[in-house]
Amino acid sequence: KGWSNRRVLSLLRAASGLHSLSLDAAGDVGASLLSQALSQPAARRLASLRISGAGAPRSGCDVPLVDAVQEVLFDLPAELAQLSSLALNSCPALNDALAERLGSLPRLTSLSLAENPQLSQEIVTSLLQRCAGLTEADFSFC
Repeated sequence: KGWSNRRVLSLLRAASGLHSLSLDAAGDVGASLLSQALSQPAARRLASLRISGAGAPRSGCDVPLVDAVQEVLFDLPAELAQLSSLALNSCPALNDALAERLGSLPRLTSLSLAENPQLSQEIVTSLLQRCAGLTEADFSFC
């Protein structure tokens, strides 16, 4: 908390063996950091990714912010296909169409989409069916 995007990105560049990453992506700074962090070479080796607050504005509704985060989330399955654990908790930018794409992550064994009430029961059911390798799932408060 309180770290600049530049400092976080510098640490990501230095951590070539990083296996797990957790980001608070609320607000416009978080959206920018999320996009930049996931484009780093170290991100392609991540086994575990935890993102909270993606698309949550710091105050009021911010449609461009949600759009920017949705672009990043759309590309996530293709860019980070090696993930075995993914948590996208409290992410207002996550919708059913984006969540459906997560079902294409071939190595996924743990998935948490907690505190995303905008997701439908149908998408939760679909993900549980499509992600045959899941051993852990959290859809609380969806």
